[in-house]
Amino acid sequence: MKKVLAGCLAIVAAAVVFWLSNRPPPAEPRGTADNEPASGNPQSAAILESDPADGKARESRRHQSGEIEKHQQAEKSLRPLREAVADQAEKVQERRVNLSRIIRASYKAGEGDDNSAAILKVSQSQDYIDAKRDFETDQALLEQMKLILIEKQAAGN
Repeated sequence: MKKVLAGCLAIVAAAVVFWLSNRPPPAEPRGTADNEPASGNPQSAAILESDPADGKARESRRHQSGEIEKHQQAEKSLRPLREAVADQAEKVQERRVNLSRIIRASYKAGEGDDNSAAILKVSQSQDYIDAKRDFETDQALLEQMKLILIEKQAAGN
């Protein structure tokens, strides 16, 4: 029985090797235009090509049209806004952690109370009210900043 299984395994392995060795190489993905990569990244289209006629390097169509420079300039102008959004997201996370810390501390202080009484006590705490207001304000600002970033990205494309 072991010899039969070993023989079958050898035949299957040989068939796989034969099949893989006779396959044609995969076709390279192409973009929609000449010199345009399949990924759509304009910077990767900026790779210089050699012109067989004179042996000199020539620029891609996107470089010649200035499309790459426009894209780089748009990305550069959005960088400060992206950094501000990231900073605001960190600030919102810190506020969320602070709010949850206040809630946990209030629940621990009110152990033994009825659950609804503990919730009422937490919701009326001035620390909780201030922390919740700060969190909600920063969260609303983050959402507005994200919308502005999306609008500017859409306008740039």
